Amino acid sequence: MGLRFLVKRTRMDGPVIGRVLRLIAPLIVGLTLAGCAGAVSSASSNGGSIASGAAPTPVSGRSTPEGSETRASSRTDQAYKTKIIKIVRSTIDLLMRSPAPGRPHSYANGVFRTEGESCWRCDVAPGMAAADLARLFPRRARYRQVAIATFNAMISHHTYPDGSFGPPIGEPNDEISDTEVLNYLGVAYLDLKSWLSPAVKQRWLISIRRAADYLVPTLDYYVNGNINLDLTLSMYLAYRATRDPAFLADYNRSYEFTLYPPQNLWPGFGLHFAKQARAANDSDGDGYLAEKGAGAPGFDPHYTTVQVGTLATLYALWRQPRSLRLLNLETNILLLRTNPKTDYFNGSGGSRGPATSYGYLESAGPPILLLAGHREDLTTVVTAELNEISLSFRNYAVQDNDQDGPVAVFANLLLLFIPGI
Repeated sequence: MGLRFLVKRTRMDGPVIGRVLRLIAPLIVGLTLAGCAGAVSSASSNGGSIASGAAPTPVSGRSTPEGSETRASSRTDQAYKTKIIKIVRSTIDLLMRSPAPGRPHSYANGVFRTEGESCWRCDVAPGMAAADLARLFPRRARYRQVAIATFNAMISHHTYPDGSFGPPIGEPNDEISDTEVLNYLGVAYLDLKSWLSPAVKQRWLISIRRAADYLVPTLDYYVNGNINLDLTLSMYLAYRATRDPAFLADYNRSYEFTLYPPQNLWPGFGLHFAKQARAANDSDGDGYLAEKGAGAPGFDPHYTTVQVGTLATLYALWRQPRSLRLLNLETNILLLRTNPKTDYFNGSGGSRGPATSYGYLESAGPPILLLAGHREDLTTVVTAELNEISLSFRNYAVQDNDQDGPVAVFANLLLLFIPGI
């Protein structure tokens, strides 16, 4: 999947430590933020920090704040919706084919495989896309069967004794595996819960809770912008699945910390503005969450696309203004490097990437902002991007190229079209 690993650190284990941290961390974070020299950069000029104002909404629905309603009623939006669904269906249908000679991607007995690759968590990702499709097409039982079998197999083969998800037992484990796969499972649970048998539902809920509990002690450690956003999404999905308000508190704490970590402890990390915004939804600003490679934390084009993918999933599930604002800032800074007519993307010179890197922007950011964020200015960009993705995703699925993760994250755009998810 393009992202992955980073900084090794000491992990605070143990249920007692975890519970104590969970109880006192919101107070500590609040006091630290109030007393530190300030956020990485000032809040946008519309007033207030992006992470503020996180009042919970009922678990069963999505809030739709002013300025973020979907525009799915227009004929143009229906055309985009049809194209997005076609891209996802055709790609997942190819990945779900049975093993055959010369076929690089296949599915059998709950496991997606890519010939010559060994990224187990990447191979779990299409199960989430199949779950999205199962919810959108309830009469297509095949999607539902594949998704349920994928996550049953994942829980069986990749659950550690401490509740985290990782490589096959005996190999090194880390929080990165856990948060990524927990997010796949969490979305799939929300898609499929009405179809799960009581036993399977209980098994998935226990797995989600244990995997999330494993992550809670790490929420005050800054890894990199993309990982801390992943952790934030994990807490939200754990809350939606279990309805445990402690996970909602963890989500809000993680969101605040990801954007505004104490600079005396995490210098250079957090939210940066390349251009201050004036609009209430930050649609005229540019910003990013810092990523650290060999040098100081800074802007990395590739990892910002990863951040946008996480934000798009979060915003599709819960239309919070702060997620819309961050989506606007980060998508805008990527579009500065993108040809709007060809989708050609300059990813060179990032804080973690190579000096020279060119390709195409394959991000859920522009489509979700056009369809659910009132960004009519992105029509040309989204048209070019969907045209490119329709070709590239098919190439991924018929070639020996392990891009299952990005395909699955893009597939979460389908959540926009599912009422009441």
